[in-house]
Amino acid sequence: MFALKRRRALARGAVVAVAVGAVFTAGLLGVPADGPTSVEQAAAASQGEAATDGKALSEEAAQAEAAAAGKQVEALNLRTERSETLANPDGTFTLREYVQPVRVFKSGKWASLDPTLVQSPDGSWTPKASTADMAISDGGTGPFATLDRAGKQMSLSWPGPDVLPKPKVEGSTATYADVLPGVDLTVTADADGFSHLLVVKTAEAAENPRLAEISLPVTTRGVEVRTQSGGGLVAVDEGSDGPVFEAAEPQMWDSAQGAADAAATPSASGAQRSPSPASGPAKAAGSGRPDPARGRGEDLREGPGEGSRVAPVKLGFRGGAMVLTPDENLLKSATYPVYIDPVTKT
Repeated sequence: MFALKRRRALARGAVVAVAVGAVFTAGLLGVPADGPTSVEQAAAASQGEAATDGKALSEEAAQAEAAAAGKQVEALNLRTERSETLANPDGTFTLREYVQPVRVFKSGKWASLDPTLVQSPDGSWTPKASTADMAISDGGTGPFATLDRAGKQMSLSWPGPDVLPKPKVEGSTATYADVLPGVDLTVTADADGFSHLLVVKTAEAAENPRLAEISLPVTTRGVEVRTQSGGGLVAVDEGSDGPVFEAAEPQMWDSAQGAADAAATPSASGAQRSPSPASGPAKAAGSGRPDPARGRGEDLREGPGEGSRVAPVKLGFRGGAMVLTPDENLLKSATYPVYIDPVTKT
């Protein structure tokens, strides 16, 4: 649930391009911390790509090639997980920045992101390529998910005395069936973190008093967890006090598939129905906000469907645990299953 952004809150492909003068070079921009640590390493990592049209090993080479070819050339030594720097034929540079990571520096080279889970020798599950190290449990005791970024670490556990069952793993998602009677826990790896989702499958399951307040034990290394004034939690570096992991306030939604003319109408519980395309703007799936492209029969684990009732989930930190307090009215009067959705990211 810790996240700098809600899952898919912004399209990964969105970019911001900034044109700068010729003085905008490696000396000013520097070699990024999330990529190669030296120009030499960048060159070694990018030899194969440098032969590809439109790329060069340094900004000087990119500038010369752009002027000669009359088109943009990328300076590979300035590439990061979220940006690329392009030399323009007129001698300027364009910095193209993405709102989410689009690649990762792994095993000495840049690789495309791939959250597909594969099993490690120790039995845990990890994504093939992500910007943060993750370990997702294969069941039993201990944390169900651990996130590590540059030696800073945070783990979440399912509260004892329960023992997690062995998960069913499909793609980027591990599903732990019936962690409570009629309640599944799913953990999904993403480019820069993971989301975990509680799926309350029946009205009988919703009556479980353990769902009134869900405490997930947190263990950390090198970070301190704090509450934020605007809601949510943040884990800050113990040395620099800068944010490493962050959690926005989570949300929950049910499986109602109401008619378009009933959308955006307050329910009896006070939870809002998702707006239809005519009554409100479309928003990203998985962000806890409506996506009118989602229709009947869609997998609602990805986010609320058109007509779903949506409510916030209170989030706090107490006694070394992340504390989730679902909306009681929605939980008890929903169309089941109900989905309770936190996210954890760098």
